[in-house]
Amino acid sequence: MDEILDAAQELIVENGSDGMAVEALADAAEVSVVTIYNYFGSKDGVIHRLGTRHHERALALRESLLNDPPADPVSALERYIDLTFRHAFDVLDRAAWRHILAIDFGVPETSPHLDIDDVVHGQVDGMLDRVAARGGLPGGAVRRDLTDLAHAIMDYHFYRLVRDGRVAPVSAARLARRQFRVAAYAVLAQARQGKEGGVR
Repeated sequence: MDEILDAAQELIVENGSDGMAVEALADAAEVSVVTIYNYFGSKDGVIHRLGTRHHERALALRESLLNDPPADPVSALERYIDLTFRHAFDVLDRAAWRHILAIDFGVPETSPHLDIDDVVHGQVDGMLDRVAARGGLPGGAVRRDLTDLAHAIMDYHFYRLVRDGRVAPVSAARLARRQFRVAAYAVLAQARQGKEGGVR
């Protein structure tokens, strides 16, 4: 399967996702068209699997951050946001990501196509678990709120980045960081007030 995805990646780099026909992919990967349909179901399935693989392979770039994040949860998540946007178009172009987003919006909850969101959400949640374990963050609801906030803000700005060719990854990252910082400090301040109120 990786050989097919490698060939698809090369075709997208050369011709864009619109120029990646299943027949051309079969020729490049030296497999039959039937094999591609058996593995992926469609061209959209190939592109979506490339998106999933993008996040799986990005784990290597994020690994040191995820395994040893800064003690400050906001700083940790700002660095994660930077890495996400900096490498957004390393392999897949805007058209490919549009395909992936369209698939994600159009599938039922039981579909395996939802796994891209699961990968990102799981990485963020795991990183904040480590911050919390070191005493840098209350566990429970506060950690979940920060995870959901970061994920929602990244989702919004990634959607804008993919949709609008005028938006650069660095600009999207800057806005996402700023908005996350504002929201995150509000969540943390509220948590501190609640704790102090409980002590009294």
